[in-house]
Amino acid sequence: MMNRLLTSPLDISSIQDIHIEHKLMDLVTGAWQPSHFEQQNLLDHLTTCTHCLHLLKAIVAVQTEDNLNSFVGQVDNELLTRLTETIQVVDQLEQMHEYIDVLRAQGEVEAQKHFPLLVAHLSKCRACQREVEDIRALLEDAERDELI
Repeated sequence: MMNRLLTSPLDISSIQDIHIEHKLMDLVTGAWQPSHFEQQNLLDHLTTCTHCLHLLKAIVAVQTEDNLNSFVGQVDNELLTRLTETIQVVDQLEQMHEYIDVLRAQGEVEAQKHFPLLVAHLSKCRACQREVEDIRALLEDAERDELI
């Protein structure tokens, strides 16, 4: 699918490879109330764009208690839950390589101690389980072939 620029303030379809800082600020200030379709596009974008994800986390983190309560009141509870879950999943996935390193060097028990949220996610997510398995297999092949 070819990427395209935003054509209107509410159009965030096909937003891969561009940052959406203005949309995040509009969301936080209540100037943007995304439709269900726009919410899904936003979540899809946040799972692939660490820049925008970290920006959203920073925006939420710097809110004062009053402003955060205002933010929560302005954002649909379902969207807020989905944003929070997306942030947590992406954070966990960013730790996947560290998890694999600990898993290989120290074993499963130590990896579970260091990465309990990621382990919980992996127990439910077959796609991420396959990714861990694939990365481990690649590393084992590389070691066997003396590439690393």
